[in-house]
Amino acid sequence: QCSLSNGEEDIDLLQHLVECEKCSSLIEQFYGYYIKVDDQYIKSDPSKFVITRTAIDEYTNTAKDGSLFSTEAIMPMDDGYNFHGNVITSDSDLEQKLATFLQQANIFLGAEKTYGYGRANIIGVDILSTPSDIERRLNSFNKKLQEILGANESLHFALTLMSDVILYDSFLRYTTRLDENMLKSQFPTDLSFELVDKYFSTRIVKGWSNIHKLPKENELAISKGSVFLFKASNNTDKEKLINYLAKIERNAIGERKSEGFGEVVICHPFHMEVNPK
Repeated sequence: QCSLSNGEEDIDLLQHLVECEKCSSLIEQFYGYYIKVDDQYIKSDPSKFVITRTAIDEYTNTAKDGSLFSTEAIMPMDDGYNFHGNVITSDSDLEQKLATFLQQANIFLGAEKTYGYGRANIIGVDILSTPSDIERRLNSFNKKLQEILGANESLHFALTLMSDVILYDSFLRYTTRLDENMLKSQFPTDLSFELVDKYFSTRIVKGWSNIHKLPKENELAISKGSVFLFKASNNTDKEKLINYLAKIERNAIGERKSEGFGEVVICHPFHMEVNPK
């Protein structure tokens, strides 16, 4: 019931947010990872198993007392698993050299590498996030937005978080305010744009330092998958905006970028699949 109608009128304010328009099933938040195969989104859920072993006493060569431990690992398959990831660099020369190197490299992922776990081959390297690629996504995004909203002359761009983002304000406090001021503080520009909508959640980031053998400080982060929608002013130089967005995508945002935090995608193709009402 609407609290403003004194109970005289029943309305469902949230029905369109929790039910699918096609099948009326409940819409729940998605957790985990997905991959797109043949125009279908498939959740990545590899099988896992637990390895249990004990440490060996260096003096007696027998099981060391109190040293039983377990490690969770991904179950091996005959055809293996495919992992997709990005390497972000702002150096275009290094980018090409790194792409060439990765195509020839054999790497080990995860823990327990000395026991032979985690061996992987890199089977495909593509250089993305060029200004022309962002221009294509920007045009497609605004075309779809016009289909949904009707006439709309302003350029819009969506900033989708592909990894968690840790942000500090000017007083070094954690903040979730990813707006035009935050972007301009990290990537100064005279372009005019503003935040018009956002869909985000937060989580506490924890970790362990193998160097110091201590837990890392807990930090507040904006969760991966969050989306922030911006609108540029009508007189914005489109080419300059595209180069600016390419710079953001190439350099990532926020803190601890060397650890994989802060990866963003401008106008992710996923948004172009929204069905106009």
